[in-house]
This record gives sequence, structure tokens and C-alpha cells, in this order.
Amino acid sequence: GPDIGMTPVLRRVRGKVAIYNENLRAIAHRHDAIVADMWAMTELSDPRMWAPDRLHFSSIGHHTIARMVLDALNVDNALEPLHPGAKPPASWRQARVEDAVWAREHLVPWVLRRVRKRSTGDHIAPKRPEF
Repeated sequence: GPDIGMTPVLRRVRGKVAIYNENLRAIAHRHDAIVADMWAMTELSDPRMWAPDRLHFSSIGHHTIARMVLDALNVDNALEPLHPGAKPPASWRQARVEDAVWAREHLVPWVLRRVRKRSTGDHIAPKRPEF
């Protein structure tokens, strides 16, 4: 898993992600497996690497991780780094407004689903129910 220490809400589980990663490394070592290490990817601290829900990666985040995985596997590829350009500075106030919007649009609905024991996938038919 990635280092999520820069995310105020997810920072609380950072230690668990680190423990998970170390356990995964131990298993990989036992089986001579390759580990694609997202924890070491400092680029993932850029908010533009994350989707608006701040839980999933954006297109640029997925692209960056794909390049790292291909590199870890020693696979030649033509993927070029994506450079999103300079990050516009945000004031403390603007950052708090963005946090409030995120909480209203993503965090509160997620909490309510958990309290009601519902999932976003409830009542959704499978895309391909048969193979």
C-alpha cells in the first residue's frame, strides 16, 4: 500500500498499512516474489495522483503506478512520465473549503452506508454475470 500519511483521515491507519506492507514483503521473500513498492513512491503525496474521493487513484496516479510496476518487473515499455505541471498554491482557507466539500460528498455518505450496513454495490447487477 502507499504511504497515506499526508491524508488527515487515512493517517490513522498508516501504521496498519506499514505492517501490512512488511508482512507482504516477508511472504514475497519466502516465495522469491517481486514486490512493487508503492510506499516508496513520493509522487503519490501529490493530491493530483488521487481521485476526488481521496481513496482511489486518479488517471495520472494509475499511470504513475503502472510505470513503477513495469519497472519492478523489468518490463520494457513506452510509458512516459506524465507531468501535470506546477501545482497552483492553495491558501489554508481554500484547503479547508476543499476538505469540507470532500467530507460532504464522500466521507459522510461512506459513514452513513457503514452505519446502515449497506454497500455502494448493493442492488447492482453484475456487468458480466456469466463467463
